[in-house]
Amino acid sequence: MIHPFHPCFGRSFLLLHHGPASGADRVLVQDRGGATFYLLTRWTDLGNPDPYVAVAEGRARFRVPDLVLLAGMLAQMQPEIPS
Repeated sequence: MIHPFHPCFGRSFLLLHHGPASGADRVLVQDRGGATFYLLTRWTDLGNPDPYVAVAEGRARFRVPDLVLLAGMLAQMQPEIPS
């Protein structure tokens, strides 16, 4: 697991299947306890790295378009101040 914000970050799993599932490219993995579950391939080292992340080389944790989206969502959450 290479997704930095996933609770399983840094853990390894047994790969059972890699391919489309539920409309997305996913991997079916098994943990040490025998539980199986799907993960998005891009969250693993089997996925292609995000071009923005690759170019940033670890210097940026967030993509600019994602931050702009977040700023818009936060602005909508702010109560309007009467003028």
